[in-house]
Amino acid sequence: MNIQISSYIPKEYLTKRPIKTYETQFLYTGLSRYNVETKTLSKFEVKDDKVFYSEVPYTGTVFSRSYNVELVHVTIYSEHPKVWAEKSNPFHVDFFQQIPQ
Repeated sequence: MNIQISSYIPKEYLTKRPIKTYETQFLYTGLSRYNVETKTLSKFEVKDDKVFYSEVPYTGTVFSRSYNVELVHVTIYSEHPKVWAEKSNPFHVDFFQQIPQ
């Protein structure tokens, strides 16, 4: 899916009630990251000045090259289109919004 990323939560989402919030750890594996809570692998790719995001279930148990672990608070605002925020510390947030095709 094509997404837009910003470093702040837009005004209309600051007062919107989220669908779900949870705390998780992301294990960074080089080309992807593993979400411990949802048991999914996600990947960001840039093509033609657009950012694409993909997510797939992962049921394996071993990561041979995990190089970093990050504690993140995830807030999901919408599933269709997908809209969510990831807060890794009190001063940093990444806001992701799917761009409809």
